[in-house]
Amino acid sequence: MNNKFDKAKRRFESIEIPEELNEMVNKTIKESNDEKIRVSNKPKKKNKIKIAAIAGLVAGSVFVLGLNTSAAFAKTVYEAPIIGSIAKVLTFVDYNYSNDIVQEEISIPKVEGLKDKEFEGKINSEIEEKMKLAVKEAEERAEEFKKEFLETGGTEEEYEKRKINIKVDYEIKAAKDDVLSFVISSFDSIAAAYAEYNYYNINLETDEIITLESIFGPDYVDIISTNVLKQIEEQKNDETKVFFEGENGFKEIREDIDFYINEDKNAVIVFDKYEIAPGAMGRIEFEIITSNR
Repeated sequence: MNNKFDKAKRRFESIEIPEELNEMVNKTIKESNDEKIRVSNKPKKKNKIKIAAIAGLVAGSVFVLGLNTSAAFAKTVYEAPIIGSIAKVLTFVDYNYSNDIVQEEISIPKVEGLKDKEFEGKINSEIEEKMKLAVKEAEERAEEFKKEFLETGGTEEEYEKRKINIKVDYEIKAAKDDVLSFVISSFDSIAAAYAEYNYYNINLETDEIITLESIFGPDYVDIISTNVLKQIEEQKNDETKVFFEGENGFKEIREDIDFYINEDKNAVIVFDKYEIAPGAMGRIEFEIITSNR
C-alpha cells in the first residue's frame, strides 16, 4: 500500500506545471512577497519551496478529489489526467471486494469541471446507474453459476479456485481542451459474451454529447459505411484480417454503432465481436478521418 502511494506521490510531484498554472503561481508569489520573483530553470532552494507549496495548493483546488483513503488518492493522482483547465476524469468509485462467490475490481470515473453542472450530473448519474446494474447482473450470474457448479458435483473448495471475477474499468481515449472521450468496460469471467462497453464523447466547448450525426451530418450512416467498406477491401490482402463475406458480410453501420474520438480528433468506429468478422478478430475498429474537427 505504502509503495503504491509513494509511487503515485512521486509521479504527481514530477508532473510538469502547465503554463496557466505557472502564471498563477508567479502572480501569487509576487503578491505574497511584494516583490518580483523570476523563476529560472534552477531556482534557489527557498523559491523552489515556495513554488512547490503554492503549486500544491493550486493543484489541490484543481483536483476535486473527495477521497477518503491514501490508496484511492494514490490511484487518482497516478491515473487521472488534467484535461486542459476545463474538465477532468476522476475515479470516484474504486474498490476491490470478495466473498464466497465473486472477486470484484471496480473503477468508475466521474466527470468534473464542466460548465453545465446539470449536464455533468446527468452524465455521472448515468454512469453510476449503468455500472451498478452491470455489477448486479454479473453477481446474479455468478450466484447461478456457483449453484449449478455445486449441484453437478463441484465442491466449495474447487469453486474457490475458479471464483468468478467481475471487473469494471475505464480508459481515456482523448483528452483535449475541447473534447473528452472515454470508454467504460465491464465484464466477468463466466463468458466474454457478457462484456459491455459504454462510450462517452463530450464536446467541452458546448457541454454536449458528440454524436456521429453531429460530426458527419444527417447522411453519417452512408458516409461511414462507404469508408468502412473501402478499408475492408484494402485489408483483404492482409492474412491476419478476416471478415465475413456474402450474406453475412458488412453492408452498413448500425445507427447506434459504438465510437470514440481519438487524440487526432478522428472518429473511431467500433464493431462488436462477431458483428462483421469471426470472434477471434475481437472488437474491430476503423478510424474515419474527420476533416472538420
